[in-house]
Amino acid sequence: MPDTGGVMSQHYQRGIFYEMGMLEAIRAEAKSGTYLDVGANIGNHTLYFEKFCNSDRVIAFEPLEQCLGPLKQTKKFNQLSFEIHEIGLSDRSGEFETLIGPTTYSIPVMPLDDLGLDNVSIVKIDIEGMESLALRGMLRTLERCKPILFLEAHNEDEIEEQKNVIATLGYQMSGRVWNATPTYEWRIN
Repeated sequence: MPDTGGVMSQHYQRGIFYEMGMLEAIRAEAKSGTYLDVGANIGNHTLYFEKFCNSDRVIAFEPLEQCLGPLKQTKKFNQLSFEIHEIGLSDRSGEFETLIGPTTYSIPVMPLDDLGLDNVSIVKIDIEGMESLALRGMLRTLERCKPILFLEAHNEDEIEEQKNVIATLGYQMSGRVWNATPTYEWRIN
């Protein structure tokens, strides 16, 4: 993995992946199919999905320029075949203004449903509060494929927003939670 400093690089120096507990839980599902890493950053989860999970196809979505170089390095260095889409996911196509830390970014976005993907089995979304917008743009895909979802939520309001979008499809929280910023598992039971 590229050394970008910070908490992820500290994990790599110790020989472990960032957010390893959640990644091991995903691997234990042994799901085949397409895995989506929405908010791929430098490719920590993307690499793990391709190398250690039962994925048939892995797609990384990452719109931030400062992450795309390291993400492409991760792919090249590890000789991986995952797809990179240099775009964010939302409920509409266009440009979206988002605040990440102290910086405002204008990012290109599109609905996942526009891709017409089949056989999606795992979806991880960590996009700094835009999770509900991304979910709205993938409702047809979720209804068709019924993947297991791993959704970051910073607070109860974000959890409630996510629930309001996907509960009508039968999704419920499993009770499993990981990571420093909580990431919740959602399933159709």
